[in-house]
Amino acid sequence: GSADGEWGGSAHLRGVEVWRGGKFDEQLPSLHFNFLGASAGAAQAARPSAVVACAFGESQAGAITADGVGALRVEGNVFHRTYRTALWVGSGSSHSAVEVVGNTAVETLRHPRASTAWVDPFAAFLLEVRPAALRGNVAAGSTDSGFVVRPQTTDTCAGGADASDPAGEALNEAVGCLTGFFLLKACAAAGPCSACLRLSGALAWKNAHAGVLTADQNAHARLSHLALADNHIGVSLNFLGDQEVMSHRVFYHNLTILGSTDASTCAASNECRAIGQFGGAGSAAQAVGATCNSVLGAGVRR
Repeated sequence: GSADGEWGGSAHLRGVEVWRGGKFDEQLPSLHFNFLGASAGAAQAARPSAVVACAFGESQAGAITADGVGALRVEGNVFHRTYRTALWVGSGSSHSAVEVVGNTAVETLRHPRASTAWVDPFAAFLLEVRPAALRGNVAAGSTDSGFVVRPQTTDTCAGGADASDPAGEALNEAVGCLTGFFLLKACAAAGPCSACLRLSGALAWKNAHAGVLTADQNAHARLSHLALADNHIGVSLNFLGDQEVMSHRVFYHNLTILGSTDASTCAASNECRAIGQFGGAGSAAQAVGATCNSVLGAGVRR
């Protein structure tokens, strides 16, 4: 799409295989939706784009990147051995306009040329805007996060289960990642807000840091229909550090947290690859999750 909005388009890809796509040195993805200026956002609603039942193998610097999208469906795709991010929806895209359903991302890797001088986070599924739908996706073997998501919000956290709570194959799953689910700040305000972020229908197991994590969060939180097992830390919710945060509340509904189960008996499960924030000045261990340490001491696995 053009910056003045005069030109805009859509793409529908179905059953396409992309092998070693993108540019390694320039760090450009295999597929890039890029709507500029006035072409971004709601103007695309009448002509939505879709990527369905495609396979992306060994993408050189990300598989799909979406900037300025106003209507996009990503469904039933497979991403294998991706450098950086399988799906990255940028902050310039519209909220509640992207559907991410039934995708599988296996082995999402840090780009070999990514700097280790600072923390450069990535994820199998990185959604900087609130998705219209996020269900039935699997992130397996990410060397950073499985899912980084801007969560949906409601006016209140109260209440029991409702029809929108996913179950069974509709659950999103993160296994063998550094962090399973990282929740971005829910409200645009700099300080605390009265909204309630919601994470519902997630399975996180054998993640080397936390199953569910948020930092500098400014909203109330409701976690429902979650199963967490064999993670270094199950749930770690961290809020803005001023006095106002004391008024925030966390609601849990149908939450199961298990420590070490039979899934952790193999030899590889006993190899610690915990947080990676330790190391001396200038050490890559400060930025890359490759060290064996714990906030509770080096001898603690979970």
